[in-house]
Amino acid sequence: SDHAAELAPAMRPKGAEITGTLAGWTDAVKAAFASGVLQWQVGALAGFVSPIIDLCGLPSRMLAYTGPPGRGKSTAHMLQNSAWGDATPKRGLCGSFDVTAGAPEVLLARASGAGCSFDEAHLIKGTEFQTFMYKVASDAGRDRMTTDATGLRDTRAWRLFVTLSSEQSVAAKIR
Repeated sequence: SDHAAELAPAMRPKGAEITGTLAGWTDAVKAAFASGVLQWQVGALAGFVSPIIDLCGLPSRMLAYTGPPGRGKSTAHMLQNSAWGDATPKRGLCGSFDVTAGAPEVLLARASGAGCSFDEAHLIKGTEFQTFMYKVASDAGRDRMTTDATGLRDTRAWRLFVTLSSEQSVAAKIR
């Protein structure tokens, strides 16, 4: 069809910026499947898992791409996030572990219903990585007091599919 398809602005995921064209995205996905590189194919499909999770009311899920450098892990993240907008690392829905401990909550909440990725797990300690994974699975951030200490601020919440990348297996990273 030659008709543009777009979510109603109120339904668009909070972290999604309009970038590129449908034709350009389609070409990138075709190239990913033609390449035979499994993680690129999974990445292209991963962009559509979060809306299903969100619509069905399922808990968040994670997938880790692991292996040596140069195997396409970051490209898989970019393909995933390109379904919703800017796929540039550290922009849009592409996060990095090179941040403060609380920063991932912002991206997780912003990406609820669209999904996001976090690259470069070697940048954080194993205990922080384990905490991050628990946080994703809990579908909500930490409770925080108001500035006047009289109550709690609204807790960030999410329901999404998150991909991670690491040169180590998840088990080896958290040991």
